[in-house]
Amino acid sequence: MRLAAGQRAWRVLWLVTCATLIIASPAFGQATSTINGRVVDQGDALLPGVSVIATNANTGVVRTIVSNEQGVYSIPGLEPGVYEVKTELAGFAPAVRDRVTLAVNTTITIDFTLRLASVAEELTVTGEAPLIEVTQSKVASSIQATELENLPMITRTVSGMLALLPGAVQITPTHRSKENVGSVSYGGSAGTNVIPTVDGADNRDNQYGGPLMTFTTESLEQFQLATNQFNAADGRSAGAALTMVTKSGTNVFHGSGFVFERDRKLTAEDYFTRQANADKVPFSRQQFGGSIGGPILRNRVFFFGAGEQVLEDTSTPVPDALFNQKQLLVDATNAGLIPPGLVNPNHPRAGARPASLLMYTIKGNAQLANAHSLMFRFAGQTDDRDAVVFTAANDMREPENSRIKMWSAVGQHGWLWGNRGLNQITVQMNHLWRLSDVVSSITGEHYMRDFPRVPVFPPRLAFPSVNTGAGGQSGSMTDTAPTH
Repeated sequence: MRLAAGQRAWRVLWLVTCATLIIASPAFGQATSTINGRVVDQGDALLPGVSVIATNANTGVVRTIVSNEQGVYSIPGLEPGVYEVKTELAGFAPAVRDRVTLAVNTTITIDFTLRLASVAEELTVTGEAPLIEVTQSKVASSIQATELENLPMITRTVSGMLALLPGAVQITPTHRSKENVGSVSYGGSAGTNVIPTVDGADNRDNQYGGPLMTFTTESLEQFQLATNQFNAADGRSAGAALTMVTKSGTNVFHGSGFVFERDRKLTAEDYFTRQANADKVPFSRQQFGGSIGGPILRNRVFFFGAGEQVLEDTSTPVPDALFNQKQLLVDATNAGLIPPGLVNPNHPRAGARPASLLMYTIKGNAQLANAHSLMFRFAGQTDDRDAVVFTAANDMREPENSRIKMWSAVGQHGWLWGNRGLNQITVQMNHLWRLSDVVSSITGEHYMRDFPRVPVFPPRLAFPSVNTGAGGQSGSMTDTAPTH
């Protein structure tokens, strides 16, 4: 039977869309992990039809897979955490592997040897050597949530944590807007070469490179830094692949809170300050926040939220004896040499440099059935910062007193096709814009005076990512239309 013209057109469009999704460059990474292995009996004969059950110790979420005709099983799409893995087959004693710890973006192999069951019995294996990933050759380091909480960091930032890993060095950010996000060089490459993903979604700055936004460490479950020999899904950079996973709620309500204070009264004078008989540079930093999470429906639906704010007030002294002796009659840095209302040759706020950073994350998880799961995560960041005149942080091409606001929304659906693989669809939108109350001193660069809400980056729409078990493929489209 011949197809109508309209039906043929829809079929061609469908084939083109599928081909585009298959060949498009990956835009999403892997934030989940996999347990696989082989099941045999005591005579080393393969056992098909064995139910392999993985239970998350914190959430109670259960994933069940049946071994195939070769006795092989694979359970992909598992959230990082601690699991109990159990086998069930009629006529054989159940075998249990307890306290299996999954790191982010890893594959662990657990083989089972089942014994015939003459009476009701169960074999539980504990205390074995730590499981080692043997399916990938990448060189990677991981930091867990307990390390994030307990490491003595002076700023408690993600970039500071990354600098502790082998091959990583914290460097000066490439742009003033990145001061709170931070920048880290891996293996001698530029800090802009990192490919960061959060919860399997893109977190890359399309303009300056490196991470787009930062997350409070209170919201992170763990992260992994792959610096060499990583797979093709992560190989989109000459630097490193950074995979971060945010925390999720569990079956137990839990929360946290913290306050950190730094002040110049609590710091010692350095050698040069003592030699100059000068006062310590004014400095004040308050960092506070917390988190809360728990079940909405036990073993099924969970929520988690975290927030953090950093208030910092610093001053940069001017290296001029006349200025220090207060012999100047006026503060010339605010006066300008041309009538008010026109372009100012210098930026305001000489001396003072207040800054404020607000970060928050909201996440929800739902296990609809054994094969279906949902995740939604919304994260935001507001960065208020004033720069002073004649400093290294000065960028004369852009406004100095600015507010940078950004948010990221991610939705994800996972569908487990038995041993055939995992279909994971991820939808994401990142948005960033800058607000300013001053203009640039460079002719032609003062557009933000008339457009105070011009987005720095155009919105980005990403196509779904299809994970076939060997890797993910997806595409992306950038909307360059003006935004008002």
